[in-house]
Amino acid sequence: GSLNRYKYAETNLLKSQKIWEEQFGKHHPKYAISLDYLAIIYLRMARYFDAERLMLKSKEIKETKLDKYHPDYVTSLSHLAELYENMGRYSDAEPFMRETKEIRKLQVGENHPDYAISLNNLAELYVNMGYYRKAEPLYLESMAILKVQLGEDNHKYANSIHNLALLYEIMGRYSDAESL
Repeated sequence: GSLNRYKYAETNLLKSQKIWEEQFGKHHPKYAISLDYLAIIYLRMARYFDAERLMLKSKEIKETKLDKYHPDYVTSLSHLAELYENMGRYSDAEPFMRETKEIRKLQVGENHPDYAISLNNLAELYVNMGYYRKAEPLYLESMAILKVQLGEDNHKYANSIHNLALLYEIMGRYSDAESL
């Protein structure tokens, strides 16, 4: 099953990590990426504390060696946000998600699908936190960007409509949900 595949991946990633460590050292951004790969496997295995330890170490290395706007650093922020959200630690996830959103906005601009996805992710977190009024404008903005940039036939746009409809259902705004 999938657990066996994760165990196999873990074994190979541990070997790979050792090679990256020997080749680049424990403070190199490429070594940090090897930590990310292993951390994601731990996340999928629900080994959250192992994933957190590796993700924090990776972020620390990237923070020291890379620019704050480097894609690998932003990836660390989004990984930590995903981890904390999976753990139900929403208040820990929020600052990482907000920072990811702001960096994406500066990197790619307010009309880019990547920025729209960051808005959507933050909105989903707010829904999980029960902050429905904070989530709604983020969903609306994300949906508008995706409609223009990707078109109405794109699955990401369809997903944004679905997310907003679910929010309206949760809020008891059934006619708004149905219209979507």
